[in-house]
Amino acid sequence: MKSLDMQKKVNKLLSDKAISDYKDIVNEYGDRWFEEDVDLPFIVGKKKGYSKTLNVKDFINVYLVFDYERHDPNFCEQNIEQMQSYFYDSAYMGKLYIGYKIVEKQK
Repeated sequence: MKSLDMQKKVNKLLSDKAISDYKDIVNEYGDRWFEEDVDLPFIVGKKKGYSKTLNVKDFINVYLVFDYERHDPNFCEQNIEQMQSYFYDSAYMGKLYIGYKIVEKQK
């Protein structure tokens, strides 16, 4: 039962698109964030103003979903590469998934 409740929280976090940008991670942990243990649920809870502090240990899996938009003026390939190498395991720091909107639209 507890894992189902946690999964519902994860789904809500993802559907809210609470972590909207790479900058959320940098704002919390600094430019060398990849040298830290990044706690994504904590960042989300803080940004959303939740009264209960969320922690990565409260979740079975954490997923990050970003849209790959190369034409965005804030796009930085180095940031994407850092995130891909860091967020590789959903049961550890989180798993990064990247959506390629332009490719999807062409199919």
